[in-house]
Amino acid sequence: MQVTILLDSPELSYFRENVRRLCGNESQRAVARRAKISPEYLCLVLSGKRNPSLGIAANIARALSYPLASLLAEPRLFDADNLRQ
Repeated sequence: MQVTILLDSPELSYFRENVRRLCGNESQRAVARRAKISPEYLCLVLSGKRNPSLGIAANIARALSYPLASLLAEPRLFDADNLRQ
């Protein structure tokens, strides 16, 4: 059973923004491949057209080598250099 992150949670917005920032240095295709999802699905998640399950969100975090909890943090509090796994 997959659990979907709440639709209007601020954390989901933070997740999207933080992942977009981290993907800036590499292609979304490469991140999607490491997360074992399609590039199209990652694009839908990051554009807000789809909400990831917790499992998919965790896969994306692992693909970026960051803890999921740090990607759910408010972007102004997110320090990419200090939170990498």
